[in-house]
Amino acid sequence: MEEIDEKLKGIRLLGTDSGKQDRGVQPGPPEPPPSHLAVFILKDMQTERKALIPVPNSYQEAQQAAFQLFKPYLSQGNQASKISLRPSLTGKMEDCAEIEAKYWKLAFPLCKTVGVFQDVFLNGMLWITLWEGSGWTRIKPNDDKGERLQTPMPRPTTYQEAWKLLEIAVEKTPSWKGMLIDAAEERGDLTNWEDPYDIPVDISVTCYVFSGPTSSRFATRAPGSTEDFDITATDSWSQIPRSAHTDGEQWRRHLPLPGQILGFKLISEYSQPYM
Repeated sequence: MEEIDEKLKGIRLLGTDSGKQDRGVQPGPPEPPPSHLAVFILKDMQTERKALIPVPNSYQEAQQAAFQLFKPYLSQGNQASKISLRPSLTGKMEDCAEIEAKYWKLAFPLCKTVGVFQDVFLNGMLWITLWEGSGWTRIKPNDDKGERLQTPMPRPTTYQEAWKLLEIAVEKTPSWKGMLIDAAEERGDLTNWEDPYDIPVDISVTCYVFSGPTSSRFATRAPGSTEDFDITATDSWSQIPRSAHTDGEQWRRHLPLPGQILGFKLISEYSQPYM
């Protein structure tokens, strides 16, 4: 009996916590520290596509992560290495800024938003509005019969190309040409008028992009729509930086997407609207 009691005692000892510790069982590995989360935003036409991504340790890893998530919405043939990531300190897309890859980790967790930009230039057409008096000319692509009333311009790759395309658009649009003739006559500049139209050398041109309910509705309008769009009444506009006039990459970054609206304001040598 004593021998049996000793065996039972040994079994009970093996089942205790101390018995487990004696066998060298250690706690599991510590959990990895939580990663910072950021909202990655890809602007596609009037839509902002968003993804919540744990911020990778390197810029290149972040490119890969963004590419995998946004791949269905990227231009055909795009690559992860062609995506530009620009953190924003304010969370606003217009404040997204370039960052060198070696400083990527320094932006977080201060930055909670990252803009995702495609370096592939998107071809397409833009609709034009001109500043006249105290507002923008209305945009009506088709007349009441559904016939084309205004002609869009090809999406310019540079500011200089936009300037030339504007001259062509003015020449093709009698109402705009008439406005400019009237403005030139009023200022006594009609003697310098050339046909076909060339923007006078003493005139500067600034460009604007729009956001608001009317420009959003315009981008999603039905084909053949005869609606008359008045963006002055409802929308806000912001100027494309003058520095983009000589910086092609910056110009392409600020340029509206295909199907959207680009505004032109002609400024006289006295820094006043030309018309």
